[in-house]
Amino acid sequence: MLQTRVYNQFTILRQLTLISIENEWFYYAPLKHFTFHDFFFFFLPHLYVPLVICRSISFFFPFFFLFFFSSLPSRLANVDARER
Repeated sequence: MLQTRVYNQFTILRQLTLISIENEWFYYAPLKHFTFHDFFFFFLPHLYVPLVICRSISFFFPFFFLFFFSSLPSRLANVDARER
């Protein structure tokens, strides 16, 4: 069993390729080890988080305008009062 575990570790290390990006070394796993699980847990959050941010901005956008324009007359009245 220990022999099998050591062999599996060495096969995994052999499947990994050492690459250099700007004098820093990284292990790069080939594309054949890419799974459906990796897509859902790595790529979908990166696509989903900006989507949620955009949806929340688009949701609060009308409320911002409502607040801005509803307080506009009182703010203009304050400016007029300060000018007098």
